[in-house]
Amino acid sequence: MSSLEACGPPISSHGTGDEGSPHNLGATDLTLTHVSLAAYDYTGRTVDGLCAVLKSWFSTDRCVGSRGVISKSTHEPIELTVGFGPTLFRDTLGLTRFKPDELIPLPLSANDRIDTQDSGGDLVLVAKGMTPDAVAQIQQSFAESSGDELSQRWTQEGTRIPGTAPRNALGFHDGTANPKPGTPEFESSVVVRGDTGPSWLVGGSYLAVRRIEVDIEAWDRQSKPVQEAVIGRRKADGRLLDTPQSVEDGGYSPTAQRSHVGIAASAARGTKLVRRSFHFGRTSAGLDPGVLFLAYTCAPATAFSPVLVALARQDKLNIFLRHTASGVFAIPPSPPKYGDSYPGEGLFEKVAHHRF
Repeated sequence: MSSLEACGPPISSHGTGDEGSPHNLGATDLTLTHVSLAAYDYTGRTVDGLCAVLKSWFSTDRCVGSRGVISKSTHEPIELTVGFGPTLFRDTLGLTRFKPDELIPLPLSANDRIDTQDSGGDLVLVAKGMTPDAVAQIQQSFAESSGDELSQRWTQEGTRIPGTAPRNALGFHDGTANPKPGTPEFESSVVVRGDTGPSWLVGGSYLAVRRIEVDIEAWDRQSKPVQEAVIGRRKADGRLLDTPQSVEDGGYSPTAQRSHVGIAASAARGTKLVRRSFHFGRTSAGLDPGVLFLAYTCAPATAFSPVLVALARQDKLNIFLRHTASGVFAIPPSPPKYGDSYPGEGLFEKVAHHRF
């Protein structure tokens, strides 16, 4: 059936950087350097059809362990995460009452140039691995087995340098202030709890996606001091501008308060999210080089959307950026082992069999 092995060691034995986290949210990996996202619209009329698709996707002859698959061609682990968009929770499927309060489309600004055909979607499948060919093969395999009731809406690939805070397309360290996996701050910032979300999502998270084109030529014409003032960090080491501490250690200088990081921190009001930025280059569709920005949070509407709004209004970086795609998805916790069950099974099987 394609590029997947029918069996193999559990993904965790390959060290994808998610050790110690039972959630498999896609937010804790530090070593996986390539990502591929594929969003789908569900065209079926019943939840039973959706259950069948997900069972096929995460069947025992396709997935191993609790985190993903093994590429047959490269024998490398591929981490899989599936998310469900706001549009899936519709009346015709009987899912409206189960839609999380936080699962609403991200706000748009006057400067955005969002392509609606490259945004949103009922489902998203995120594959991460060490090589672009491996993640592309996995996505192709899943697309071929999606049947007639899933229509692929958009795809996007990206790459990054491994590490906790690699440099982004602007040349600055990215993710410096991410809460560290396994800490109470990570759990409270990223993982949905019983008092913050519906029961089927407890232990899961949300994924916010933005595709951002960057005018690299215009940015590179700016002097280093100008770039640092716009970002609010020193380019050499990622520390906050004009302060000896990193952002985790405290205080913003007046210059940093007016910068990208200062505006974002003020709008966040103490909440945290996990940032993962991947690069993409100029594409056949004519897209400029840019950033595929992934944000993991337990509360996108209250923790991430206000940051987007504030940045759209005040950030000097906007003259170099153009947001062209957007999406938000609820990520249920993974089952103990794929094949025995599938992500979201607790909700969809209940709705399909009217067990509520």
